[in-house]
Amino acid sequence: MRKLALALSLVAYLLLWINFRAGQLISVVLVYGPTLLLAIPIALAAQRLCGEEPNVLALLHAHTLPTFAVVAALSMAYAVLYWDILAPNALADGLSAEGLTVVITGANSGIGLASAQALRGIGATVVLGCRSHKRCEAAAAAVNAAGIAGPPAVAVSGLELTSLKESRRWARRVRGMTSGAARRGRLILVCNAGMASQETNLKTADGLQLMSGSMYLAHVAIHEVLRPERVVHSGSDTYHLCSWWMTPLLGSCLPDGFLRRGGAVHSGSDIVDYPRSKLLLMLHAHSVARRGGRAYTVSYPWVQTNIQPFMQAVDWSKLGTMASADAAVAPLLFAVAASPAALDARGPNGGIFIPGIFRLLDPLFAPGFVGANTSALADELWADTSALLARL
Repeated sequence: MRKLALALSLVAYLLLWINFRAGQLISVVLVYGPTLLLAIPIALAAQRLCGEEPNVLALLHAHTLPTFAVVAALSMAYAVLYWDILAPNALADGLSAEGLTVVITGANSGIGLASAQALRGIGATVVLGCRSHKRCEAAAAAVNAAGIAGPPAVAVSGLELTSLKESRRWARRVRGMTSGAARRGRLILVCNAGMASQETNLKTADGLQLMSGSMYLAHVAIHEVLRPERVVHSGSDTYHLCSWWMTPLLGSCLPDGFLRRGGAVHSGSDIVDYPRSKLLLMLHAHSVARRGGRAYTVSYPWVQTNIQPFMQAVDWSKLGTMASADAAVAPLLFAVAASPAALDARGPNGGIFIPGIFRLLDPLFAPGFVGANTSALADELWADTSALLARL
């Protein structure tokens, strides 16, 4: 009975690990897939060296399962060590944000709060953007409680992304506070605020799809007002749901004329509203880069924060099943504070940091977007977005 309980516990842990680490696993497979496939001919060659007839099915024979189990356990342990400790520490080592003013939307909880704390820890002047005054002040107090020398974090509440009018009003307030940093070329915008809803047919105050309107269009409007030296978007590995092989199940993420008059953006939110908004942010970063600016996207996997109730009950990062917030924000720190030369060494301007791969890649690098012209699509969306925002 105890052996059965242990086996079931191990299976449950494995399933949790795969579920919460799926984004990182998918990224590794997409980037290093051909290399990983080399394991098969290597294993077959080992069979021949041992005097056995090479046979793939023989590799799965019962007597080899314990060996595979040990190899899998060691691989998982190394993956956690690399993803959560070695690579993040190497990426953030020596970074300094002194002299930078960083505006972070959605900074009162989750990744936004973790980013604010980490950025202030390396010397940045942090401006926290939130909707609720009470929560914004509490978040600023938490960021300042670390006792780090330097300018205190500032809370600017009233950020209502569901209204373009209110988003622009908030951005103008922040612009007045950060004009000096902007003139010196030391203003950074982190577009982090987001929302998630399983409901459909939801709209913003402007009659747009809720999440694409709030998470994409409102942030573009804020970017237009602030005109920062660099913009960093918080992405999500859910953008893979917009790949061509998911279209038969979920529909097209970007149907023709999505942002134009009469386009789907004017309808209520649908099942791909969230991944679509993340894909749009990635393409916005690419467009900014094509126009001479500095822009990046950090695509996050599951991260241990204070947002979800099940995360408040258990610290999954200590079990190795989920990335810790400190580890997850390392690519964001790099995107904000690293020099242009250091960033270029990691990959293209306008690129994306994907989970588990600590370098920048083209936004549509994945096989699911094969045939897509990133620059052409980004330029089309830039033009359509500019026209839509001019009307609203």
